[in-house]
Amino acid sequence: MPFLFYNFAGITIKENSVRKFPLTTLILLVLLAAMSSCRRNGATLHPFGWPQTDAEFDSLTIQLEWEYFNGRDDSAATLLTQRMERLAAEDPRSEEKQIRSRYWQARLQLSHYEDSAAVADWTRLIEETDSQRHPYEINRIRWNLEFESPYTTEMYLIVKKRAAFFERHGDLMMAAADYMVMGGFMNDLSDAPAALACFDRADSLLRLAGFQSGIVKNKINRANAHVNAGDTALAVGLLDEVIADPVTAEEAVALNIAQWDHYLYSGRLDMLEAAYRGVAGDSTALREQGKYEARLAIEHARRGASDSARFYSDRAANHYPYIDSWEDLKYYYTARGDAFMTARQADSAAANYARAVVMADSVIADKRMAEVQTMDMRDEIARREYQRSIRQSRRTVGWLIVLLAVVSASAVTVVVMRRRMQRHKLAVLAGQLEKEKSLRRVMAMQIAMTETETLIGNLENNIRTMQDKGDISAEDARSLTASIRAHSSAESQRDAFMTTFSETDPGFFTRLDERYPGLSEAERRLCAFIAIGLDAKHVARILSVKPESVKQARWRLRQKMNLGPDVTLEEALKMIKS
Repeated sequence: MPFLFYNFAGITIKENSVRKFPLTTLILLVLLAAMSSCRRNGATLHPFGWPQTDAEFDSLTIQLEWEYFNGRDDSAATLLTQRMERLAAEDPRSEEKQIRSRYWQARLQLSHYEDSAAVADWTRLIEETDSQRHPYEINRIRWNLEFESPYTTEMYLIVKKRAAFFERHGDLMMAAADYMVMGGFMNDLSDAPAALACFDRADSLLRLAGFQSGIVKNKINRANAHVNAGDTALAVGLLDEVIADPVTAEEAVALNIAQWDHYLYSGRLDMLEAAYRGVAGDSTALREQGKYEARLAIEHARRGASDSARFYSDRAANHYPYIDSWEDLKYYYTARGDAFMTARQADSAAANYARAVVMADSVIADKRMAEVQTMDMRDEIARREYQRSIRQSRRTVGWLIVLLAVVSASAVTVVVMRRRMQRHKLAVLAGQLEKEKSLRRVMAMQIAMTETETLIGNLENNIRTMQDKGDISAEDARSLTASIRAHSSAESQRDAFMTTFSETDPGFFTRLDERYPGLSEAERRLCAFIAIGLDAKHVARILSVKPESVKQARWRLRQKMNLGPDVTLEEALKMIKS
């Protein structure tokens, strides 16, 4: 992944009142959570920010990430991308898989130097993707489209906002990359403390991600910042660590940059020579070759090695078209002048020295302009940061006011709710007391009815005994028995019982009708008798019928209520009774 690789290498391009109280508390907790936490998209693939899909697809994603971050053979990335494309085609309903597959296809095009095709595909993907549903994917694509070293305040603030976004979404690697970019920008502005703070943050994220190679490369960035801070010795020490680290041996570009920077800060020729050997013959590093050769020519000329000075000067001349900065051109013309001096060609030497002076003047002019721009940018960034802190403070104060209002409202609500709860408890207690009174009346009526039935039963037995003894005629016995039964089956008694039962459980018959519609009045009355625990014998006496008739009535009631064999009438009616 060229951008990241070079960046890591150091180049910075209606309920009752009792139930209402918890609701208020819940609202307060939600507000507190919203203030104290950031939005997250759920489970992501550590240490990256892609949302999880399935094990195989996610495994391919992780492998692709590390292939590009470690800069390995592109053939592996090609195979992984093709496999991901097949899996995405097998699951067309998964938007996440389609987006991610297209992302890596474009990324592969970029690694094959098909920049225009990659940019076109990413641009189309952004247009076709819902940014509200896939914010991470959109930002990841834009990172590739917008990545470059910031050179304006606006670009710096964009990178800073993007780094914070990636960090919130759990993408440690991309956040670290952007912190390095920010550090490089602040280093260019000669703000070493700010630069080191960015590099420190990048290191902590890389450490959490377990990316040791990135930490080693970031030491080069830190070394540059320490030089700006005036601590060259510390910078050289850091570069020594980078060069000696086994990780760097596998990172040619990082090693080459470390050796070059070491030469610049320490003046050691062996570091310059090692850096040159690392790029010699590389057709993709012609600029570096010309730059190194010019410095080698100057160093050898200073040491009196005229042949070596002329050799490196001539080689630098072959790479002259690739040298593109005033600074490097200054050293190039100086090298040419030194070489001509060793060959005693004073006129040619003077001409090249004159050009070197012109280049030096251009460097000085550029540096003066850069210093002015740097001061302006630092002031602008400070101003923007101050405005941001003011806005943040206002938001914080606003949230505190909201929180205070919620707390105050909650406190008032608590007081109101407590009073309502007390009134509710008193009402409940009054209701329970009234219900208890009604229940006692039902029990008293039940006892009275039972006693009456017992008395009547005894009278009937006495009449039969008297009839058997001949003390009373059969006709008189039947007349007395009929009168007694007529008295026991008086509707007023049963009606009084039903009325009292309704007072005890006001909602019983309503719930009964809702659960088992179509019951007759006699069936409803039988349900009430069963609900208070009367057996068939007692019900028969109350209704002045035979127990067998009550049993038949119970059987018909079960059929009408459609009860299964494992459910009794008592159990079914108990569920309805309050």
